[in-house]
Amino acid sequence: MLQDEQSVRTDRLAKEPIPSDYARYLCTSREANEATVAGAIDDWEAMAWNDRAAIFLRAAELFSGKYHYKMLSDFFRFGIKYVEELYAQQPPKNSTGSWNRVKYRAPEVFVLAVSTFGFIAIGGGLPGGLSHPSFFTAFHFTGSTSVFKKLWKDIVIYLDEYKGYPRLNFHVIHELAEIRNAVSQCICGGFEYQGAHIMCMSDKIVLRCRGYVSSSLWSSGVNDLLLSEVVKIKVGPPSDFSSFMGAMIGRPAYDKITGFIQKAKDTGERFLVHVYDDADYKGTLELIDNTSPYALTGSIGTNDKAGSISIFCRFISVRSMKENFLGLEDFQYPSNLI
Repeated sequence: MLQDEQSVRTDRLAKEPIPSDYARYLCTSREANEATVAGAIDDWEAMAWNDRAAIFLRAAELFSGKYHYKMLSDFFRFGIKYVEELYAQQPPKNSTGSWNRVKYRAPEVFVLAVSTFGFIAIGGGLPGGLSHPSFFTAFHFTGSTSVFKKLWKDIVIYLDEYKGYPRLNFHVIHELAEIRNAVSQCICGGFEYQGAHIMCMSDKIVLRCRGYVSSSLWSSGVNDLLLSEVVKIKVGPPSDFSSFMGAMIGRPAYDKITGFIQKAKDTGERFLVHVYDDADYKGTLELIDNTSPYALTGSIGTNDKAGSISIFCRFISVRSMKENFLGLEDFQYPSNLI
């Protein structure tokens, strides 16, 4: 095996039997171990798109000779073309003061790709993001129905260990953030739509909500401004455009919220905002990632997609990104202030 242009030899040996004469072996090979796979994944993730494309195009050229009919090398070329077209797809319009764009990146998950001998070019692939089993999110298989059912049953056994079902958002306020904008965004996230919007400070799951604020920013005005702005929130009927909050959707939601409010009165401060040391920004991001079993949404019949651009949608995590050039000066809707 080659890794970083260096020969890698492990202690794991495997014999490759000859299908037509199973008692004999074609060769003995060395298998990759966990460290080798992890290193290959890191190298692949750090590799630029054009370098990845070059590997597949080179492989297509090598397979285009006598083995063309076995390897289906045209699929390698199709893949490069389709991914180029996919990356080129961007939002066509932007509103004043913002820029909409889509960033294509490998999902932070484990995608299991199993290919049979006849479908290597379609089902196989190079490592794209092998991680802890809890991050398993996709199963890509080309082969017989019986094998598919067996693999799928094995996957379902560990269903409770997988992360998924995005439910909670979170706010991370960096030490360089603009205070007024940060506070306004937090208020919108916590109280907009009566707090029932699934955001970082949603009343629906108060004890599991997360807001992370730099310690220097917290003491420099975020705390005081947040408290002074919250008391300005007006609760009233939707016919009154000066109202920021209104009635809950029903009695169960109302009882849940008032219950949380009572708990806060009975026990004092709740863990709604975590103030972190400025120097521990990276550690705080890791804390967010490992706090909950949910895949946080922080601001992550026969359907044959082989040979089309759709097959690559399984291996990307598309983020629709909006970059605001002007920070919020207030949490009220401008249209309601006219």
